[in-house]
Amino acid sequence: MKTKSILVILLSVLLLSCNSNKKESGTMRIEKAPEPKILIAYYSLLGNTKAVAEQIQNKFGGDMFEIELVTPYPCDEKEVIEITKGEREVAYLPELSNKVENIADYGIIFIGTPIWYGTAASPIFTFVKSYDFSGKKIIPFYTCGGGNEGTYVEDLKAICEGAEFFESFGNRRPEREEGIHIEKIEKHLETIKF
Repeated sequence: MKTKSILVILLSVLLLSCNSNKKESGTMRIEKAPEPKILIAYYSLLGNTKAVAEQIQNKFGGDMFEIELVTPYPCDEKEVIEITKGEREVAYLPELSNKVENIADYGIIFIGTPIWYGTAASPIFTFVKSYDFSGKKIIPFYTCGGGNEGTYVEDLKAICEGAEFFESFGNRRPEREEGIHIEKIEKHLETIKF
């Protein structure tokens, strides 16, 4: 009698656990993997790159991280050009005043910069050399004067080994002056599929 009771209890437990894994339609539940967290890291001297970062956040959500310096650059563009020209010549990396505490939590990382002398602003190089990006999805974005991204993406790829890179995007001063820069970025954001 005891054996029969134990068998009935075990069978009941087994049936209940099977039923709890089924939807009402009788199919097994499939748990969806959690969406990877998004980080939007950027350096912006004049506010142009920050505006693109805000567009990205409006589209995808995610956490914003503005890269800040211990000793900020002056807001005068001509002064910054002279300072950064000297930095490039000696491969100087400015010290950052903040850091991402939990970089491992993020699977998708947008990295944005103004383009200075054909590549990223110096603070971007300090930022990317501070973390391990292997296994991360990197989406570079930029703002620039009249040129283009230059070697920005190749320079990032050389530092961020093991990361998967998506197509870069950005806008240029003439597009901002014509007022077509926002629409251009929106169109590109529509094409991004994680």
